[in-house]
Amino acid sequence: MAEARPNTADASTLWRQRLRAAVLPTVADGAAWKALLDCKDDLEALQQQIAADLPIALSVLCEANRSPRIAANLSGLQHALRMFGCVALLKQLQRYPGDRLDPTQPTHRQVLQALADSRLACLIHARWMLHDVAGDADYRFWVTALLGVMRWKLPLIDPALCAELDRRVAAGERRAAAERALLGLSTAQLTTQHLQDLGFAMAEDLAKRMQLPPGLMRAAARLARDNERPLSAAPELARRLREPMLSCRLAYALALEAQNDWHSQRTDLLLRIAATCFGRSVSSLRYDLERAALQASEESAYGRELLAPAARMIRLPHPRPDHRRADDSTPSTEASQLLAGHSALSAPHPANRPVPRPADFIARCIKQEFSSTGEFLAAAAQHLQQQGIGRCALLLRMRNPERIGVYFAHGFSDAKAARAIQFPPEQGGLLKGLLSNPRAALLIAPAQLESLNGKLPQALESWQPERGLMLASVAVNNTAVGLWWAEPAAPHSADPQQLAALRQMMHGFGAEFTRLLRAHSATQQAKARSAASST
Repeated sequence: MAEARPNTADASTLWRQRLRAAVLPTVADGAAWKALLDCKDDLEALQQQIAADLPIALSVLCEANRSPRIAANLSGLQHALRMFGCVALLKQLQRYPGDRLDPTQPTHRQVLQALADSRLACLIHARWMLHDVAGDADYRFWVTALLGVMRWKLPLIDPALCAELDRRVAAGERRAAAERALLGLSTAQLTTQHLQDLGFAMAEDLAKRMQLPPGLMRAAARLARDNERPLSAAPELARRLREPMLSCRLAYALALEAQNDWHSQRTDLLLRIAATCFGRSVSSLRYDLERAALQASEESAYGRELLAPAARMIRLPHPRPDHRRADDSTPSTEASQLLAGHSALSAPHPANRPVPRPADFIARCIKQEFSSTGEFLAAAAQHLQQQGIGRCALLLRMRNPERIGVYFAHGFSDAKAARAIQFPPEQGGLLKGLLSNPRAALLIAPAQLESLNGKLPQALESWQPERGLMLASVAVNNTAVGLWWAEPAAPHSADPQQLAALRQMMHGFGAEFTRLLRAHSATQQAKARSAASST
């Protein structure tokens, strides 16, 4: 356990001294470092290499702060690099006092994770700037990066505290609250003070500009719409949302929260605030987040020994303390009561089953690469097979909302008969409960199957799963429109990691399925109009 911390004033002095003395290792390994030093007369190549290595970029910005000629109007890394030129930059790099990062060392791995969080935040912000072109985009990019500088260095000066922090966050405590308790002051305070110590005189002003009180955060989130532009904000809120630096804070907060729990209520809250801030739909902001995660996952320098951001999308959420309200990704109250005592986390893990990795199907959903619903559903079934699923079926609300039907079935001895099944939603309370929650997911272990008696529609009783069952809601515009039924293939039983893979598939499934259905409908309407005009 980390030792007790002093009061705020003493803690501030202590941590500032220790942070100033810490020297970050470079992300570049030996080969990358040599390639960096070989960029003798190519400023553009040098800029790309430095921008991708946050510790080196920080050292260049700090050197710029020490130059009165540059510091007065410093507008980002690109400005600093142009002012220094290749020769001066290479001399700086040759004097860099830090080691090369070795992710096999626990402390360096913690540093790399903090750097990777900031890198993801920068990529998120860069995607936002593609839609909201701003003259200060480079400046805001580096402000976003610098918000993590204290967290980059903390493992170097107190690895035991970082280990305790990770333990508390894994147990469900909010990271900011755990950091305040362990450090003796807030992370935002300490980061601002450390940036001032590094020569960033504007740090305190920036910290004030990017603040948004909790009440205004909630108000902004309420204005967001899943597939439409947000509603108009009140004058005071609109003024606060126009503050450019707010986007930096939102990008970093989103990166931290998404790395911790992709499906959490706070991730959704931050996305909704960002959507209102930029005047865009929540779905488009979620798409930006997913693309940034995929881009970050492809950067090998930040992925060594770490779980990639895209892979984190399929991890089971961390358990929350009992006194906190349950995450909305758990089954609804009604479904939980029907299966009292059954938990998606209670089933035993099959021995040596690896945590599933993101498959091509998920990336293709995000990139909207499917051309037809047939191709899409066949790929979905193949993806589930790769996760150890045998039989699976997609159940959807029909055009008549009083009926639920099997839209797609795979692995059944008579798939045609399975697809002919329809039933009213009130039959069997379990499915009704799941369809009331757009993020519901439930695992029923083999030993729990008897509890399903009388809780499934009569039309589905003949399916009789033997090795357990997994159910997950399909959501469109934050509304449950159906669910997936998935049974593990022999000889395995249903397990939480299969449920995690199913939940992750649901994250992008609804949006892509809806897009394809709308495209098909538009094509059919165009054909009908063409046929009508030719007669």
